[in-house]
Amino acid sequence: MIVSAQGPSEALLVLVGITATRRSRTSLSSFFAGHGAYQTFVPRLPLRRGLRPSARWLERYLARTVRTQGRGPLHVLAYIAGGAVLRCLAESARLPDLARVLYVRGPVQELVPAAMVRRYGRLLARLLGGRSMIDLADGWPAALPLPRVLGEQGLLIEQGVSSLARSLGLGPESVAAASWDPERLLPGAHAVLRVPESHDEVYTSQRLLAAALDFFRSGRFGGAAP
Repeated sequence: MIVSAQGPSEALLVLVGITATRRSRTSLSSFFAGHGAYQTFVPRLPLRRGLRPSARWLERYLARTVRTQGRGPLHVLAYIAGGAVLRCLAESARLPDLARVLYVRGPVQELVPAAMVRRYGRLLARLLGGRSMIDLADGWPAALPLPRVLGEQGLLIEQGVSSLARSLGLGPESVAAASWDPERLLPGAHAVLRVPESHDEVYTSQRLLAAALDFFRSGRFGGAAP
């Protein structure tokens, strides 16, 4: 788990997805430590165990490491599987107060778990991507509640196609038109921004991370219209 070495009043929790590497987490921590006024936490979620075990792990991490009591507002940047873990924890009603939450969603990338299961079967898909791969293939996020947020909720929609998605025969044409609807991806979003990045780039794109920083500062994307 990576924590930036700053101690300001506000904290930022970054919940990465299945494809994130240590380099991805280091890149995220370095960016927000260098550009923002937040103490940044980028934990290595145990996603191979599944979404619900990861949510239980996150509850302990928040209590022991982030220590939200007595701290200023907690903002969250949640990538696909990380967002599902956040929603699992919201289901248990054991989340601290959240200030602003920004979700990164990718309609093409979110077809990958089911495509992995179709191509390789459930057992091999689980060996390749962990239990969370199966959880996501089974469509868990749609059935989970969104956490209560004191401020704004934002949505970044990645429009590119990752190398993994492409290798599975997925592309924009694989996604139903309704699946790109921001209201479906995040009901009641206060700010929406579509970005050209694929899931290969969402952890390192300076443009995307700068947009995220704008949102945490103001609740919007530099004046960009949904």
